[in-house]
Amino acid sequence: MMSVIATSGVREKAAPAASSSPQQGPAVTGSARQGREASGLYWSRRASNHLLQSATSRPRAHATRSARRTTMRLLLRVANLTAKPSEVHAVIALTRIIVAVGRAVSARKTRIVTISTRIVSITGRRHAEGRAPARRCVSVVGSGVTPEILHRTYAAAANSEVPKMIHIATSAEIGKAVRRGLRVPVAFVPDNLLVGPCASDPEVHCQRRYDFWGFRGREGTRFRASFREMLGAVQSRKRVVAWTSRLWSDAVALWGLCAWRLHQRPEQPDIEIVILGDATEAGFGCGSIRLTPADARRCQDDARALSLTRAQEMARCWRKVSGRSPVLSAVGGRAGRWSKDLVELSTYQAGFFPRMDGRALALSRFDELLFSCLDKQWSTPVNVFVRRSSAGDELRKWLTHTGDVFLAMRLRQWAGHRGDKAALESEPCQPENFMKEARYRLSDAGDEIQRAGLAEIGQGAPLPVWGVTAYDPLAPWVAVDDDTDHQRIQRLEERAAQGVE
Repeated sequence: MMSVIATSGVREKAAPAASSSPQQGPAVTGSARQGREASGLYWSRRASNHLLQSATSRPRAHATRSARRTTMRLLLRVANLTAKPSEVHAVIALTRIIVAVGRAVSARKTRIVTISTRIVSITGRRHAEGRAPARRCVSVVGSGVTPEILHRTYAAAANSEVPKMIHIATSAEIGKAVRRGLRVPVAFVPDNLLVGPCASDPEVHCQRRYDFWGFRGREGTRFRASFREMLGAVQSRKRVVAWTSRLWSDAVALWGLCAWRLHQRPEQPDIEIVILGDATEAGFGCGSIRLTPADARRCQDDARALSLTRAQEMARCWRKVSGRSPVLSAVGGRAGRWSKDLVELSTYQAGFFPRMDGRALALSRFDELLFSCLDKQWSTPVNVFVRRSSAGDELRKWLTHTGDVFLAMRLRQWAGHRGDKAALESEPCQPENFMKEARYRLSDAGDEIQRAGLAEIGQGAPLPVWGVTAYDPLAPWVAVDDDTDHQRIQRLEERAAQGVE
């Protein structure tokens, strides 16, 4: 239930009344003082004096805008205060503020409008007692004003006017289910972070993702709007409830949310986590989760606070995946210190980098599977996706994480790399359908790459993978098999030096 504040009593008075000192304020009766102290609705002299000084010491236009903004902030803060229950309904508030604004505006011979439309009058007790509910109004403040008594019923319900928490989902699908299940606004991470570039800075991150997907028109506008809504929620001063799952894509998104949240609130992130689904949905080959609004309603009581230590660990994971070196590089740290998710995701990242097979330079594991599903016959992305073979089966496991859009994008990248020397040939097919927009087949160069490997690292189509780029001649990272069960990633020149030794 929202609180009741009547602002309809604000009225203009003669100029002499406005010249009364804002430090003194009007006389307050015993019952009014008791109600004021019980509800916490009063402002210090420092606030009103600061308002007066800031409004009178600046140019006219700036002073008016500053007074309006300050009045809005103060009025909204009064309306949103959490107050104790009180049987006294007469409360005097905002007197010093409005008098100070009146004096400041009078000095500039300007009239402003008090912003009181957000102070809503909804009653519980007033209706029960047969009294008419208070009204919302907009009152003009001229050369001097003094408000009448402000009435408030059930001050304890003031915190219901503005929600104390904000919901963020790590994917659009989770956000949709939570929004429908709880009927609350939900911001969400707008795309799949298992593919494409990432950055520690949120603004740089947004621009890189926008460029990677090649958004245009309304699609790009929606993406930017969703990202800025999510970032605004992360930077909010309210408690954040993060809805996520055990999928790798949601894990990476949660790391980013924690990193950006800690940047704003390093000492107290104030995050609660709701994990949907179960542990069987984690790991390679598990790229989707089935979630209904009823599931969201059942899980809302399972929210648990995220400790500062755990939030810092997740932020460190985000810095690793968005760093300038692959996670499994020699400078990436020891895997023994990492969480299970980071170990698995570092191996996943390595699957997009070209490999050193002895002294030969081979395609990445993902591209090797992709080329194995192509031949000299024309194939659309759909044909590649449904290819019946062992390579096709493994490729589909990768695509549960990357999505089918990435398949069409990667084929297009290979066909457009190096012009006439491209590894894939292409021809238009059905431009209105991205999974059938073109047909592809191996060129002679592609057939040679499939059989003998890469002649040089620049022969491969560059692919941004989080903070680094695979097949980049300027930063030639390659995956090598270690003596253990895990891979590691080295610079090509380092590997060559080891081979000479």
